[in-house]
Amino acid sequence: MHKYLKMLSSVVLCLTLTITNLYVVDAAKPIKTTNSSKTTRAVNSDKTKVWSGKTDVSWYTGEKKIYDISTPEQLAGIADIIKDQEDEQELSGVTINLTADIVLNDVSSWEKWDEENAPKNKWNPIGYHMSTGKGTRPFIANFNGNGHTISGLYVNAEDVGRDAGLFCCISGAVIKDLNIEKSVVIDTRGNNPASRCCGALTAVAENAYFYNCNADNVRIDANGPAGGLVGKATRIMALDYAIPVALLAMGIAVNPVFFEGKKGSGVFFDNCHVTNSGIYTKGMVSKPPAAGIVGKYRLPGGGLIDCSSENNKAGSVDASTRKMKSVDAGNCGAIIGDIENECEGKVTVQNCSVSGFEQIYPNTKQYDKELLGEKKKK
Repeated sequence: MHKYLKMLSSVVLCLTLTITNLYVVDAAKPIKTTNSSKTTRAVNSDKTKVWSGKTDVSWYTGEKKIYDISTPEQLAGIADIIKDQEDEQELSGVTINLTADIVLNDVSSWEKWDEENAPKNKWNPIGYHMSTGKGTRPFIANFNGNGHTISGLYVNAEDVGRDAGLFCCISGAVIKDLNIEKSVVIDTRGNNPASRCCGALTAVAENAYFYNCNADNVRIDANGPAGGLVGKATRIMALDYAIPVALLAMGIAVNPVFFEGKKGSGVFFDNCHVTNSGIYTKGMVSKPPAAGIVGKYRLPGGGLIDCSSENNKAGSVDASTRKMKSVDAGNCGAIIGDIENECEGKVTVQNCSVSGFEQIYPNTKQYDKELLGEKKKK
């Protein structure tokens, strides 16, 4: 009898170890750290195929509300889908699920990327905003990154002729659980007074909700407002979008701090984080701002909750020399670079933290010190 009990104990121990190991493998899903509000994910050890530079729209039928994509070509195809749509509302209510990590370029030398040393693949931002002859056509679907990472993004606003980022502009959309790393978004127009926005995730956004969106090791070098995630929150199409309804549909709890007694308009950042990045603007006429998460708010409503900026640099540089401005620099911010007068007091900033932030020039005013209050760490 003792012999059989001993054998049974060994079987139970083996099953316990097996179940534990299965749980650890499943940790590739987003997980909460124990000492921070940040969300992290397990490293994908599979070698991900680098983008071919082509687009694939074969996955989109126009007849479903949910689509899964897993390749760089399918991701790039979204820009073609929006460009070719006859009905600008066709993607409204659609959810696109990213089911794999995406590598747009080999990132071994990403820190050296610029106009003269561009990588092989140049990104075409999804959507367009006031492009010549095209008007405005933002991304209006929902995008679920499922904790996956997009790396190797390179886009030059001068090359594409419009605001630049992974997306050009977003309106009436929820973007969740998406990471961007080792990526560069630039505008090489020099002293041109026109102001193009740049952000790693999107250049421009209105009535949008960003949940658990993160950027690590990105460089933004804009001619207009620059943000680690979003260049500018502003009016695009004046759409009134029921964000709380979309959040519930995507499994995100509606935060009463944002929406109590409000329609839900504005641009919202919930549990978003930018780390180890440089966000710069070289605008010479309008003195545009640069900041860790969002460059400028020109849209009342929305705000940031449980967000952080760690080890980032932001500020103004001279357009022609790419060196730091000596006088009359624009605002910068660890979290927010600027809020227009009409929006002041109408943007919520709560439980946001900063560490290791560096203004790249003393004359640059850090706009968000008072907004962050005691959460500002020296």
